Order: sequence, then C-alpha cells, then structure tokens
Amino acid sequence: MSFKKLIVGAALSISSLAAAAPHHPAVPFAPHPVVNSNGSDRFDVAQGRMLLRELDSPRYGSRMRGQLDARINAFITAELNESRHEARSENNRRERREEKQSTRQLTRLLSDFSRVHGRFDPSAMMEKRRVLVAAIDIAERDLRDGRRGDRYGRR
Repeated sequence: MSFKKLIVGAALSISSLAAAAPHHPAVPFAPHPVVNSNGSDRFDVAQGRMLLRELDSPRYGSRMRGQLDARINAFITAELNESRHEARSENNRRERREEKQSTRQLTRLLSDFSRVHGRFDPSAMMEKRRVLVAAIDIAERDLRDGRRGDRYGRR
C-alpha cells in the first residue's frame, strides 16, 4: 500500500507541476509604429494633438491608458527616426546642426517617457503630458520651418 501511495503521489505532483508551468513564454509587446503615409509634418502634428487629447480625456481606464502609452512611445520614436534621417540627409551645416539638436531633444524625451511608461499616478501623468507637449512642439517647429513639409520637398 505504501508503494502505491508513493507512485500516485509522485504522479499527481508531477502533473500539478507541469500544469503550473507557463505554456507560452511571455513575449514583450512591440507597439505598431505610427504610420505616416505621406511623410508630412502636418500628419505628425495632428497625430500628436490627438494623442494629447486622448491623454487628457478622463474616460480612459488603465487598459486604454496602457495602449495610449504604447502609441505615445511610437509617436516619439517615429519623430526621432525622422529627425535622424533628416540629420543624415541635410547638406547645409546649420540645418544639420538643428536636426541633430532635435534628435538629442527627442532622445531625451524618449528616455523621460520610458521612466513613466505604464504608471498612472498624477505625477507620472503630468510628466507624460509634458513629454508629449515637447514632442509636439518639435514637430510644429519642423512644420513651421518647412524643413520636412513633405518627404520629397528638398531632395
């Protein structure tokens, strides 16, 4: 009897341990980038303002705010990628320097945003808003200066 109980106990513990292990490893979520189909800064500014309105909206729950965090991150990353591309393709030294400055600012903003990503306390929400407003300001400055009004305008 004792041997039978040992075998049954071992079989049950092995099956319970197998069921407790995760069947699918956790895969980090990679947000889809903000798609700018025509390459214009008008789209970037409009996209940023829409994200700001959604961030300020009181009707968003924590799940939707998490999705919004991913979209804000993708927006800033897209702006950073555009700025890096423009810094490489500019022929004028002054414009190249301005694009490199924008690249540094956006890199800093992305770093600041990563510190509060996924947090929803009031201070984190204010920091997210500050970062998003600064990124929108950079996109508006690019639109105002006309450097990237359209993707093919200055090549």
